[in-house]
Amino acid sequence: MTIRLSPLPTKEVLFVLFFSLLGISSLGYAIEFKTFQPNSPANQNDYFSTDSISTKRVRTVERHHWDKARQHKERGEIQYAFGDIDFILRYVPNHPHALMQMSEISMAAGKPDTVRPYLDYAIQYRPKNSSTHIIYGIHLHRTKNYSEAVQHYKRALELDPKASETHYNLGLSYFELKEYTLAQKHAKIAYDRGYPLPGLKDKLRQLGHWPPQENSP
Repeated sequence: MTIRLSPLPTKEVLFVLFFSLLGISSLGYAIEFKTFQPNSPANQNDYFSTDSISTKRVRTVERHHWDKARQHKERGEIQYAFGDIDFILRYVPNHPHALMQMSEISMAAGKPDTVRPYLDYAIQYRPKNSSTHIIYGIHLHRTKNYSEAVQHYKRALELDPKASETHYNLGLSYFELKEYTLAQKHAKIAYDRGYPLPGLKDKLRQLGHWPPQENSP
């Protein structure tokens, strides 16, 4: 599964996002966002569709709103960035990059629940997109809703059992819940499948929950 807007495949984008989100801070002033209202089904497009008409519509929406949203965000114009990302998600409800950006925007504005209706609708729109559940899990982890994050990661694994980064992120949430045995289980699966980031292993090692014979870097 690839994301058209990035040279990185979806799975890499998602774990890079997790760590980039750690640096986002609140703006420190109030912003009011309008309530999410999805377009009619006839005016919605599946991001992952290979149909030429849908693909053309998705790219047209991106061309007119994606770069504008990023520019607004870089200038700190969060309200305007929200407007462009909201537009994209009304036309392409399961657009993974836009969902990730909406998560960032809602966190930056100090209104983390803003993204929830978009994520909920994306799941309703295409229930079998594992990427939406991963993004939801990442957002919930950031807001310390670890138990809820676990549920979305587990659903993502039901849809894509081989995804190493989902096992890794699930392990991180279990770690925060002090479920160290489960955290270790999913960490081992992630690393056995080639996941490159050592953070979870290091966390478990510091608390004595990583096998001694595997303590070498």
